[in-house]
Amino acid sequence: MSGGQDRILIAGDSFSSDFNSSYEWWKKIPYQIINVSQPGSSEFKILKSLETNLNNNISIVIIFHTNFNRIYTEKNLLHIESNSHKKSCYVIADVIDKKTEISTAMSYYIKYFYNEKFVLWTHKKICSEIENITNEFLTIHCSGFDYTNIYKFNNFISANDLFIKYKGNTCHLTEHGNQLLADRICQHIKKLLV
Repeated sequence: MSGGQDRILIAGDSFSSDFNSSYEWWKKIPYQIINVSQPGSSEFKILKSLETNLNNNISIVIIFHTNFNRIYTEKNLLHIESNSHKKSCYVIADVIDKKTEISTAMSYYIKYFYNEKFVLWTHKKICSEIENITNEFLTIHCSGFDYTNIYKFNNFISANDLFIKYKGNTCHLTEHGNQLLADRICQHIKKLLV
């Protein structure tokens, strides 16, 4: 193990999940990694995974924040047979595209109940709570989504440009995109540990 005894906890959505590949960006970081990321995690689910896994043995926390339009659920009825996504949360646009009973329900939700200001306000409150519970740790905040008008984190690394240029199937990036992201994050870790 490189990086001394520093242990890194990674929590987030599919941008930081395990795809059983050899080139996920986080597998290229020379530290002991504890990855609790889950494809399709909502921001609330990310918060809950952090609350469960933060402890004194963690040196650094890396969080991949998700789409603010991801609706929390314990069980995803669209992916009930999928090992990787059966506990994922719903992204509104993805559900509507499925043309199922659930997409019909989602259409009614958007028509009669959805309020973007409220959804964004709730997302920002969860981001703030994530900052509160990680403030005693060296923390790097990341996202593959454009967070410009979503939330301003300290120590933020955007992966949105990589997602646009190097879109792929592992952590949403090509092998080269994963390497570039690993390089960005490693440089940031070195700055934090100085």
